[in-house]
Amino acid sequence: MQPDSVIVRYGEIFLKSDWVRREFTHRLGANIKAKLESLGIDHKIAFERHRLIVSTDRASDAARAISSVFGVKSASPAVQTLREDAAIEAAALEQYEPHAKGTFAVRVKRPKNWPRTSPEMERDLGAKIAQKYGSKVNLGLPDTKVGIEIGKDSARVYTETFQGVGGLPYGTQGQLAARLAGPRDLEAAYLMMRRGCAIQAFGRPEMAARLESFAPGPIPMHKGMGDAIGASGLGLVIGESAADMDLSLDRTLSVPVFRPLIAGISPPGFSFLSEGEK
Repeated sequence: MQPDSVIVRYGEIFLKSDWVRREFTHRLGANIKAKLESLGIDHKIAFERHRLIVSTDRASDAARAISSVFGVKSASPAVQTLREDAAIEAAALEQYEPHAKGTFAVRVKRPKNWPRTSPEMERDLGAKIAQKYGSKVNLGLPDTKVGIEIGKDSARVYTETFQGVGGLPYGTQGQLAARLAGPRDLEAAYLMMRRGCAIQAFGRPEMAARLESFAPGPIPMHKGMGDAIGASGLGLVIGESAADMDLSLDRTLSVPVFRPLIAGISPPGFSFLSEGEK
């Protein structure tokens, strides 16, 4: 049985108040929808407690794409099944089969009123997997994690998880103008996008194209800084550090200048930059 859904988890949004969490979660859903539509992936999105569930016949492709959407902590292509022990066991054994040569661990997330505890289910299912495939349990660093999440109406089983980029949903914190003149500017724009800011860019179009894989749609490009600031209105983000900071910008502009790389240290994880440009 092939995965037919994606479990989408979010992190920082969970810390917000009820109203803000609801608004941010729906913006996250809209951004995921735009991302999948741009790739031609048919889907339906449902909102569950602390989760978004994406139903699609291209679950692996969808999960990989969703992991690049700001606000997503992780995404797992999963098989949906009945909320019954026998159905969950059958799905778990089947989904684990391609990974049977390595070590494994079972992780269960279930409702508070479920008749069995998570450790009980993990031990029982782990014993059945080990008996059928001869695999060894490794609770610390398994080759495969067999995940089970029991929801309100169904259960989902998964063996693969794509780590997300985290942060806040794109567009929840207004718009900034972003100078894209070099790799440091690219990193600075990425960081502000990760904090929920949409951007109006000016500079090198090929750099804007690299950032678009993290945005729900095309990033607007402008002829110059004035046009970009006029379209955004809230501020300018640039990649300057304390060593090369040009304060003349702050004195001449009517909006604040944001320098997320002011310490001069590039954050890890910027794989979209080529080695030659770092």
